[in-house]
Amino acid sequence: MIQHNLKELIKKNNIIYTVIANMARGATESHGDLDKLEYSSIVNRLFGDKESIENLFSSLEGQIMPRTWSQGRVKGIVCKPTNNVIVGLFYHEEDDDPVASFRFSKDLNETIEEIWK
Repeated sequence: MIQHNLKELIKKNNIIYTVIANMARGATESHGDLDKLEYSSIVNRLFGDKESIENLFSSLEGQIMPRTWSQGRVKGIVCKPTNNVIVGLFYHEEDDDPVASFRFSKDLNETIEEIWK
Protein backbone atom coordinates (compact mmCIF):
# COMPACT_ATOMS: atom_id res chain seq x y z
CA MET A 1 0.00 0.00 0.00
CA ILE A 2 2.83 2.41 0.85
CA GLN A 3 4.45 1.87 -2.55
CA HIS A 4 1.26 2.60 -4.47
CA ASN A 5 0.39 5.72 -2.47
CA LEU A 6 3.96 6.98 -2.61
CA LYS A 7 4.09 6.57 -6.39
CA GLU A 8 0.85 8.55 -6.71
CA LEU A 9 2.28 11.33 -4.53
CA ILE A 10 5.49 11.44 -6.59
CA LYS A 11 3.63 11.62 -9.88
CA LYS A 12 1.00 14.12 -8.73
CA ASN A 13 3.59 16.55 -7.30
CA ASN A 14 6.32 16.27 -9.96
CA ILE A 15 8.82 14.81 -7.52
CA ILE A 16 11.91 13.86 -9.52
CA TYR A 17 13.74 11.75 -6.96
CA THR A 18 12.75 10.18 -3.64
CA VAL A 19 14.84 8.45 -0.98
CA ILE A 20 13.40 6.40 1.87
CA ALA A 21 15.68 5.40 4.74
CA ASN A 22 14.53 2.90 7.35
CA MET A 23 16.91 3.38 10.25
CA ALA A 24 15.72 0.28 12.15
CA ARG A 25 16.55 -1.99 9.22
CA GLY A 26 19.51 0.01 7.93
CA ALA A 27 17.88 -0.03 4.50
CA THR A 28 17.41 2.65 1.87
CA GLU A 29 15.47 2.70 -1.35
CA SER A 30 15.06 5.31 -4.02
CA HIS A 31 12.56 6.13 -6.73
CA GLY A 32 13.04 8.33 -9.76
CA ASP A 33 15.99 9.49 -11.83
CA LEU A 34 18.74 11.31 -9.94
CA ASP A 35 20.29 12.48 -13.22
CA LYS A 36 17.19 14.57 -13.97
CA LEU A 37 17.89 16.87 -11.02
CA GLU A 38 19.75 20.03 -11.95
CA TYR A 39 22.01 19.45 -8.92
CA SER A 40 22.28 15.96 -7.48
CA SER A 41 24.83 16.91 -4.83
CA ILE A 42 22.01 17.97 -2.49
CA VAL A 43 20.79 14.35 -2.48
CA ASN A 44 24.32 13.04 -1.97
CA ARG A 45 24.92 15.46 0.89
CA LEU A 46 21.80 14.28 2.73
CA PHE A 47 21.44 10.63 1.67
CA GLY A 48 24.74 9.80 -0.06
CA ASP A 49 26.01 7.15 2.33
CA LYS A 50 25.24 5.52 5.66
CA GLU A 51 27.07 8.19 7.66
CA SER A 52 25.23 11.03 5.86
CA ILE A 53 21.89 9.40 6.53
CA GLU A 54 22.72 8.80 10.19
CA ASN A 55 23.83 12.44 10.58
CA LEU A 56 20.64 13.65 8.89
CA PHE A 57 18.51 11.40 11.08
CA SER A 58 20.23 12.67 14.24
CA SER A 59 19.84 16.30 13.16
CA LEU A 60 16.06 15.85 12.89
CA GLU A 61 15.67 15.01 16.57
CA GLY A 62 13.28 17.53 18.13
CA GLN A 63 12.87 19.50 14.90
CA ILE A 64 9.57 20.71 13.47
CA MET A 65 8.90 18.74 10.33
CA PRO A 66 9.38 18.87 7.47
CA ARG A 67 12.88 20.24 7.03
CA THR A 68 13.85 21.75 3.69
CA TRP A 69 17.09 22.27 1.80
CA SER A 70 17.73 23.84 -1.58
CA GLN A 71 20.49 24.14 -4.13
CA GLY A 72 19.76 26.34 -7.10
CA ARG A 73 16.23 25.48 -8.10
CA VAL A 74 16.44 21.98 -6.60
CA LYS A 75 14.41 21.72 -3.43
CA GLY A 76 14.66 18.87 -0.95
CA ILE A 77 11.95 18.18 1.60
CA VAL A 78 12.78 15.71 4.36
CA CYS A 79 9.91 14.14 6.27
CA LYS A 80 9.97 11.78 9.27
CA PRO A 81 6.69 9.85 9.14
CA THR A 82 7.70 7.40 11.90
CA ASN A 83 10.38 7.28 14.57
CA ASN A 84 12.68 5.22 12.36
CA VAL A 85 11.88 6.32 8.78
CA ILE A 86 12.96 9.44 6.90
CA VAL A 87 11.82 10.35 3.42
CA GLY A 88 13.54 12.82 1.09
CA LEU A 89 11.55 14.33 -1.78
CA PHE A 90 13.51 16.27 -4.42
CA TYR A 91 12.10 18.41 -7.21
CA HIS A 92 12.69 21.58 -9.22
CA GLU A 93 11.01 24.55 -7.60
CA GLU A 94 9.41 26.76 -10.22
CA ASP A 95 7.81 29.31 -7.90
CA ASP A 96 9.79 31.94 -5.97
CA ASP A 97 6.94 32.44 -3.50
CA PRO A 98 8.23 31.38 -0.06
CA VAL A 99 4.72 31.08 1.38
CA ALA A 100 3.64 28.75 -1.43
CA SER A 101 6.83 26.72 -0.98
CA PHE A 102 6.19 26.42 2.76
CA ARG A 103 2.59 25.29 2.21
CA PHE A 104 3.68 22.78 -0.44
CA SER A 105 6.26 21.25 1.90
CA LYS A 106 3.75 21.09 4.78
CA ASP A 107 1.15 19.43 2.52
CA LEU A 108 3.67 16.85 1.31
CA ASN A 109 4.73 16.12 4.88
CA GLU A 110 1.11 15.55 5.95
CA THR A 111 0.55 13.20 3.02
CA ILE A 112 3.75 11.26 3.78
CA GLU A 113 2.64 10.89 7.41
CA GLU A 114 -0.76 9.59 6.24
CA ILE A 115 0.89 7.06 3.91
CA TRP A 116 2.92 5.62 6.78
CA LYS A 117 0.00 5.34 9.23
